[in-house]
Amino acid sequence: MKDINILLESMAGESYLDITTLINTVKNIALKDLGLNNETTPFIIDHNLDLPCYGRTNHGLGGLISYVAINDKQDIMNMIKTIFHESRHIYQIRRYRDYMDNYVIKNLAGLGPKTYMQYYWQPIEIGARVYAWFAMKKHKKQIRQIIKQYVNNELQEQLY
Repeated sequence: MKDINILLESMAGESYLDITTLINTVKNIALKDLGLNNETTPFIIDHNLDLPCYGRTNHGLGGLISYVAINDKQDIMNMIKTIFHESRHIYQIRRYRDYMDNYVIKNLAGLGPKTYMQYYWQPIEIGARVYAWFAMKKHKKQIRQIIKQYVNNELQEQLY
């Protein structure tokens, strides 16, 4: 059994396999919830992200999504919320391709947000935060079960 303090501490000390399994378990719930059942975007653990960056969706023009990076230096509840948040970005990229392409073009031209607050209050970020909040409430029982299984080393391995 894992130390119950995992609920409050950074996930950085956990095994790669355990974190990957947690990420993919939650990702599959989020993508199904968003109607993205056939989505194949990989979610990876990124040790190079520094807080307050909890996650990142790496995408380019034309709906290309290379990967979603999840910061392991956060507690389990923030990690789950981050997975829902980043999954919503995949939905936004798939659903609003023209808007997202314009977003990428602006950033490449140096016209994107210059400060953290400008970034934080962008419509796509607000939408992802709101979705994550509602998804956490909607799937509360399932999330509790996942955390319980994680703590007891009973979560079914999922590498993708």
